[in-house]
Amino acid sequence: MREQSPKVAARRGSRAAANRTSAVGSSEADLQSQLAILRAENARLSDDLRARTQERQEAREYQTATSDVLNVISRSPTDVQPVFDMIAHSAARLCQARFCHVFRFDGELVHFVAHHGLDEEGREQVRADYPLPPSRASAATRSVLSGVVEEIPDIEADTEYQHTFGALLIGYRSIMAVPMLKDGRPIGAVAVAKTQTGRFPEQQVELLQTFADQAVIAIENARLFEEVQARTRELQESLEYQTATSDVLNVISRSPSQIQPVLETIAETARRLCEAYDALIFLRQGDWLSLAAHRGPIPLDLAGWPVERGWVTGRAVVDRVPAHVHDLTAAGDEFPVGQSLALRSGHRTTLATPLLREGDAIGAIVIRRTEVRPFSDRPPDLRRSGRHRHRERPVV
Repeated sequence: MREQSPKVAARRGSRAAANRTSAVGSSEADLQSQLAILRAENARLSDDLRARTQERQEAREYQTATSDVLNVISRSPTDVQPVFDMIAHSAARLCQARFCHVFRFDGELVHFVAHHGLDEEGREQVRADYPLPPSRASAATRSVLSGVVEEIPDIEADTEYQHTFGALLIGYRSIMAVPMLKDGRPIGAVAVAKTQTGRFPEQQVELLQTFADQAVIAIENARLFEEVQARTRELQESLEYQTATSDVLNVISRSPSQIQPVLETIAETARRLCEAYDALIFLRQGDWLSLAAHRGPIPLDLAGWPVERGWVTGRAVVDRVPAHVHDLTAAGDEFPVGQSLALRSGHRTTLATPLLREGDAIGAIVIRRTEVRPFSDRPPDLRRSGRHRHRERPVV
């Protein structure tokens, strides 16, 4: 072979060096491209991790808030106000809203019952606006009227919204209200308001609906609890009435020829069951009513009095119907004798019921209280006691 000339060898060496340099440059470009891809993927993964972490954190906060409300419901079965207060606080915080208002609907008017974020001036402003009938005037009244979520992204741009002045005074621009629904019927609403305009995220809408559902649970729980308590009271009262009747019958059976023990038992039973300070029984002797039995601490300074309409017991005997005076000390025009007796002994509310035998009044039973607290109008009927709802014990 022929030996290469020095010039040819040099040219070939230069080309080889250039090829090597090109290859190195291409490898560096590829490496930079791959690094850029890795950095982008790492940023995406980091963003995804932060989003997932935030979602889990929000989910934990939602669960905690829901649990807190349920705990308040369990601790306050008859009082819904602590539940409303907790819902207002939690809804405002988790919906990233500055304000939250809770309302109840009584079938005619929407009432403002709880809030979060309002100062004294703001509270007075909202109280001045409510109660209101369901209408398009506000977000809460709209949701009660429609039974669905009502959102106002900008209160100044909503021509139907009638509380713009108060809203700007309080400091919010957008508001959303969710109805409380019981069997599809609105019984209230929960509203959250923000200082900036704009729509509320769907996640916050769903969260507010959850709080509204919990408010319904609290209201229904309180109603059911009160029904159980009322039924328990009725059964207790029915048992007391039956026991009282049995006690009187037992006294009659033990003393068939003696009336005094029976009268004493009836007086004591009437005083106890009617929550009276004392009870008296008068028996008629011609034109005179004689005291036959007395139980209670109110002092007596008479053993009897003529049958006349100037005192409560006499009125009941003459008219043969019960006479009920809420404040005897203020009834001097109608009961001059009764007023004088009341001022001397210190009693005020008085009820006298005639003792009737074949339509004739043979006496009367009287119960009295030292304060003005009228007795119930409904007479007891043990056969029907389970079908009536009442708070005060009935008159015997």
